Amino acid sequence: MERYFVFIIGIILISGCIQENSTAKPDIMQCLTINLEATIVSLSPDTNIECENKCPGYQYPKDTGVIRIDKIISGNYQELKGIEEGSEVTIEFDYSSRPAKIRTIPALEEPTSNSPEEPVSHIPTFAEPIPRENGYFIYNIETNLVVGEIEIILPGLEIGFKFRATISYCSPNMISVGKYEIIP
Repeated sequence: MERYFVFIIGIILISGCIQENSTAKPDIMQCLTINLEATIVSLSPDTNIECENKCPGYQYPKDTGVIRIDKIISGNYQELKGIEEGSEVTIEFDYSSRPAKIRTIPALEEPTSNSPEEPVSHIPTFAEPIPRENGYFIYNIETNLVVGEIEIILPGLEIGFKFRATISYCSPNMISVGKYEIIP
């Protein structure tokens, strides 16, 4: 009888732990954003994938490069390692350093939220193949934040180009650039 009682208590404790873990919200990494002007020092296009006419859905170009920070426009960067005017940092390009078109299109279905504490949003994923048209990678991003299609053209970057962008700084090894504007 005593074993049976211990067995039941053990099951109750285990099910309580499982219930607690299944309702826990995952930690989301918070990245700082910094608006800056920079110069391309070097580029390393991703050559691990073959993207003749389209990239496979599970892979897309993950180009990297080194930039020199020319001017910090805004952002809370004072305590960040290596982020200061004149410093060189390695970055990843969210949409490739090569020519790309970002097409933001209305979501076909309205996303839903299970509770008022969780905001309704759509996180873009690149699960479909990334096509190429006339030398541009095409990124189609569905979102409920637009009512019509918006297209942004990124002309591609080369060594020596100056550009303006917002970088995401998650750690010294995780710095990325999404959309950018070339400075003439």
